[in-house]
Amino acid sequence: MKKFYIACLGLFISLSSFAQTTITQYLSGTDKDHTVQWDFFCTEGRNSGKWTKIAVPSCWELQGFGAYNYGSDRNKAHEEGQYKHEFSVGAWTGKRVFIVFEGSMTDTKVMINGKQAGPIHQGSFYRFKYDITDLVKFNAQNLLEVTVDKMSAEASVNAAERNRSDFWVFGGIYRPVYLEVVPDTYIDRVAIDAKADGSFHLDVYANNLHNDETIQAQVQTLNSVNVGQPMTVAADASAEHMELKDNFNKPALWSSEYPNLYQVIVSIKNKQGIVHTIRQKFGFRTIELRPQDGFYVNGAKTILKGTCRHSFWPETGRTLSYAVQVMDVKLMKEMNNNAVRMSHYPPDQDFLKVCDSLGIYVLDELTGWQSKYDTVVGRKLVKEMVVRDVNHPSVVFWDNGNEGGFNFGLDNDYALYDPQKRVVLHPWSDFNNMDAHHYPDYNYILKTVASGKDVFMPTEFMHGLYDGGAGAALEDFWSKMLEYPHAAGGFIWAFLDEAVIRTDKNNIYDGDGNHAPDGILGPHREKEASFYTIKEIWSPVYIKPQPIDNTFDGKIAVENRYVFTKLSQCKFVWKLVKLPSAQAKTTQSTTTLTGAPLPLELAPGEKGVLNLHLPATWAKNDALYLTAYGPHGEELCTWSWAIKSPASIPKAPVIASKANIIKTETDTQIIINADGKKYYFNKTTGCIEKVVKGNTTISLSDGPLLAGANMTLKSTSFAGIQKKCFIRFNYAGDATMRVQWSFEKGKPVRLDYTYTQTGDFDYMGITFNYPEEKVTGMKWLGRGPYRTWKNRIPGQQFGVWHKDYNNTITGENWGYPEFKGYHSEVNWAVIENKESPFTVYTDNKNIYLQMYRPAREMDALKNNNVEPPFPDGQIGFLNAISPIGTKFQAAKQMGPQSQKTHADGQPVSNTLWFEF
Repeated sequence: MKKFYIACLGLFISLSSFAQTTITQYLSGTDKDHTVQWDFFCTEGRNSGKWTKIAVPSCWELQGFGAYNYGSDRNKAHEEGQYKHEFSVGAWTGKRVFIVFEGSMTDTKVMINGKQAGPIHQGSFYRFKYDITDLVKFNAQNLLEVTVDKMSAEASVNAAERNRSDFWVFGGIYRPVYLEVVPDTYIDRVAIDAKADGSFHLDVYANNLHNDETIQAQVQTLNSVNVGQPMTVAADASAEHMELKDNFNKPALWSSEYPNLYQVIVSIKNKQGIVHTIRQKFGFRTIELRPQDGFYVNGAKTILKGTCRHSFWPETGRTLSYAVQVMDVKLMKEMNNNAVRMSHYPPDQDFLKVCDSLGIYVLDELTGWQSKYDTVVGRKLVKEMVVRDVNHPSVVFWDNGNEGGFNFGLDNDYALYDPQKRVVLHPWSDFNNMDAHHYPDYNYILKTVASGKDVFMPTEFMHGLYDGGAGAALEDFWSKMLEYPHAAGGFIWAFLDEAVIRTDKNNIYDGDGNHAPDGILGPHREKEASFYTIKEIWSPVYIKPQPIDNTFDGKIAVENRYVFTKLSQCKFVWKLVKLPSAQAKTTQSTTTLTGAPLPLELAPGEKGVLNLHLPATWAKNDALYLTAYGPHGEELCTWSWAIKSPASIPKAPVIASKANIIKTETDTQIIINADGKKYYFNKTTGCIEKVVKGNTTISLSDGPLLAGANMTLKSTSFAGIQKKCFIRFNYAGDATMRVQWSFEKGKPVRLDYTYTQTGDFDYMGITFNYPEEKVTGMKWLGRGPYRTWKNRIPGQQFGVWHKDYNNTITGENWGYPEFKGYHSEVNWAVIENKESPFTVYTDNKNIYLQMYRPAREMDALKNNNVEPPFPDGQIGFLNAISPIGTKFQAAKQMGPQSQKTHADGQPVSNTLWFEF
């Protein structure tokens, strides 16, 4: 199909013969990046009371008109937008002319040349059209006038879409407007049911037939090669629709893994030839929800790994572009999603086309956010949604509302227009043999696994407010959910932060407090850490995180979690690398050797052992990386392992002073002078107070203190002279700790400490203070570049990382990765600052580096579920860190990894090295 865009008319023509195909002429632009200026009058709010211009399509708030409202606002603006636009109509006498609106919020009255085109349309997210053949003037200019009311005159429309909805409420013609021109006898629409066994059923809805025509359908590949023979049926003007059927031998099937598409060319023919022809893409696939069993695609049990997506862009609201649709689906695929739930309305048509072509399963949703449409309006909107979306193979379920916004009287209406008879869901409830419970905690998962009967697929879970939920605790949830024989997957809330640009507030971003910053991605699709956690946990080639040591034999347990792809269709590449030192100017690794594992065949669902076939010298390297690629060449996941122990990493050389080490004391301080530096310790606390190097003071202080413990210094002792000196501090209280500082000429300062604690703790380890205002950045060897939580470890790669200081608050500003927080498997860290950088090494595995405490969100929840505890100290070297919860659950409700760390009184010993 060729596409021509003529800017002056916005003319898009799909044709093999001009007289036979539908002509599409855009009156508006096609998307957010290609708009057309219409005359506009806003009745209230900003820029109201005057005629001016507005871009169409658009949400008028983002164009500087009216007032912004979030669904939960009690006092909503009721502005009305009045549009005018002149357009040309060609020599189309004898044809039917329709005006089509892809979406308008909300009540929309359409006038053509001063006459109303049809009933006022109510409902914001649905395509509607009017036959305006008798209203337009051919070969002449015509006047289009559209009145759009932001709030509906129909109470149930406001209830379902606007009064209580947990999303932004916009106004305007936000999707394209165009003319469709067809012959007087024409095909209005088709509905296809093409199954995995090759059976093909086509319903053709045609108008103004004369009973002397035939309907013909020819299935083709997308490059127009005929598949099978044409199907024909005699036209019947009295029938609601005509049916054509055939069977095809072993068609290429559609699934998320292999989204094979076909097209069918449907024509009305008479003795003179083709009267009208249309082209419709489709896929052969069979979807089933088998009660007390699971969800099946093409006969294979399938787990949906999904997110919930709003149609949103911060500068344009609900007005998107094809590029945004492609970006979003590609991000889903990159994150190893295979499904998406439309939240909470049908998306742009382009989005479904991209899901068809790239392979994403879709839950298509009728709006009904905790309130429902009444039956009269609802029936119209169900028809509009299903008729538009019925032929998309990506659509696998219909959602009849959300969280109680279910009009049960509409449940049977979907099948009236859907020959596939897709199952209708009630997201949040147990309906049609599907438990779609929202926001289950871990105990609900345990109960379901133990005694559940229905298919289980939470249509919202792991609420991602700020930095909580999403990937946090997902590993526990997912592994347990997969034990349930009737599991069908789940949908994380949410795909993106719905933070809109406020043109009325100097273009700030606004997520309406804590209502909308729920995303795995930011408003411009900035990736949060959970993106990478989900990518690893949901990888269809699954490798459970595991450390390697000197006994590692190059073999790794692997599981094929694909549905239709054998492991031999994937590609694996490993590489061994050397990592730069703390003193190096680069963070880039050096690859010493790459290779591929020995071949391994695993059918979908099988487990096995992957032999990496490493060289005998593998252990001489610093890290091992393994990357899996899918059958289309896409990267599925990269896993990384440290090879060397932290203790074996060379420390920075220190220039030894000719002078001996000297210890002096004042009434309040102990001062060690070693290698040209002075180290000041507080006699009362035993804590370091500062380090002085020449004329430079390094303000490291108040440590080591045992995080969260209440202890006092019980004794201080000294040993050594001249070339080596030791200071020992012993502490007691609700924990005990022994500290030894070692100063030796020509070596970094060594800190050994041993502590004992008993009980359950949010974090464990030691801390120091360093003025936050003096820190400029950090470089470290460990996992990065994002911070971690106890229940969100997967997804970060082992290597050398750097980031400048920032005060990013997840979901409120998007300078990712965040600087502050916990960082895992740290071997060394360079603390960059305005005084003098210093480096800290650890000899111990699995040390977490705490860099300050993240700033609290402006609209933080009172329950603190997503504000985990941090030590009072600013820089910590920790053996245990805190987990994070979700908007609705505290961390302790989210599974084993989300519990506090238990200490049984056994000594914990660590060694740090400081180079100033």
